[in-house]
Amino acid sequence: MLAVAAKATPAVTTESNGAPLSSPAIARRFREAQTSLLRVLAHPLRLEVIHLLCDAEMNVNGLAEKLGTVQAIVSQQLRILRLSGLVEVRRTQGFAFYRIAVPVRRDLLRDLHDCSEKLSLALPNC
Repeated sequence: MLAVAAKATPAVTTESNGAPLSSPAIARRFREAQTSLLRVLAHPLRLEVIHLLCDAEMNVNGLAEKLGTVQAIVSQQLRILRLSGLVEVRRTQGFAFYRIAVPVRRDLLRDLHDCSEKLSLALPNC
């Protein structure tokens, strides 16, 4: 099962024994958060949803149509994205519209695209 980081976890400043976090402990927790984010983005459909939501706010049916899949599958992926804090929902008149939660995520996707492009050039048989 995919572990999804909570959207708004408070910063932890002490170890379980009450001692202040050391630099290695802070770095370890930061790497764990990065790993959780990369796990969420590692699913092709979730990554495509993120790309679509970078362009515009959309509802589940609009996403399902663009992705060529059923609404139930898109809803499952949106739930994971929402729990991870990548996507947020706005409800109006019985409809749910999804959007990117933090604009910085767009920078992450651009960097991921650039990195993938460079890897494709370095590995022409891929």
